Amino acid sequence: MHPEARTTLIHVNSFFTMSEYQILHFGPVNAAAVNKRYDASVDINGRPVQLDLHFDNPQAAPGADTLINQFLEKAASYDGTIRAAITEDFDSDGEAVDFVRFFLEDLRPRELKQLLGHQEEVKSVPQQLLNKLELVRIGIYADDKNGFFAVYDYTLLINDRPSSQVLAVEVDDNGSVLSIAWEN
Repeated sequence: MHPEARTTLIHVNSFFTMSEYQILHFGPVNAAAVNKRYDASVDINGRPVQLDLHFDNPQAAPGADTLINQFLEKAASYDGTIRAAITEDFDSDGEAVDFVRFFLEDLRPRELKQLLGHQEEVKSVPQQLLNKLELVRIGIYADDKNGFFAVYDYTLLINDRPSSQVLAVEVDDNGSVLSIAWEN
């Protein structure tokens, strides 16, 4: 090995061993030895939302803290765009239709009435259910190789508890919607 290459390698390795990232909502993260998962919570639109940060690799990539922090600073602002994409998915007979259909078949009339509260005559019951979706989780996958950066999980609150059924919306690091899937 060339002596200059060894010096560079030692310098880079010492950079990572001393590097500690400050991640918004999560606090300090050792870039040289990241955990697979970190958990936090944040209020978005007056409701608590679970945050989880995932790393597949044992070391965080250089600049990962900047990318993650920039995303987290804007995470709440992506909610409106994502909700619009869910409505568009519903209108084009996508996953959101099956999700809503499940609840229409599964909920008792009393539960449905309690969930919807005062019904809006202008909107159909399925549209009203879509309007009741709550953001409950944002999972960030900082070094995922599958092409997405984060997943926003939306669900309905049944008796003030989140349902196990979620619409999982994958987004890139700019909050652009990549896919919508119904999961449980």
